[in-house]
Order: sequence, then structure tokens, then C-alpha cells
Amino acid sequence: MIYGLAFWWRIRQTYYQIFIIALALLTLAITIDFLQIKNRGLASLIEGIPKLLSTVNLASYFWDV
Repeated sequence: MIYGLAFWWRIRQTYYQIFIIALALLTLAITIDFLQIKNRGLASLIEGIPKLLSTVNLASYFWDV
């Protein structure tokens, strides 16, 4: 939060939408992890895919910056 406020002017000059999508996907993955789904295969799948996409989005954001 402090980082975002301190460097908001720099973040606004980039494709910050990619960064926001990455944070939203990571939040979704963490939320799914807290749900404690009993089916381990399904839980791993629906937690892993948003986490993977979040990592790809973060990597592409920092590649561009």
C-alpha cells in the first residue's frame, strides 16, 4: 500500500492494468486456498491456475517496466 502511494506517478506511466489483474488473480488464488476444498485435485487446479496466470502477468508487467 505504501509502495503504491509513494510511486503512483510511476505506476500510472506504465501498463498498470496488467499489474492490477495480476494482483486480483493472486487474491483469488489466496481466497481459494482459504476455502479448504476437500477435493485435493480440484483445489489444486482452481488454486494453481490463477496463481500461474498471476505470475505470468507480473512477469510481463516487470518485463515491460
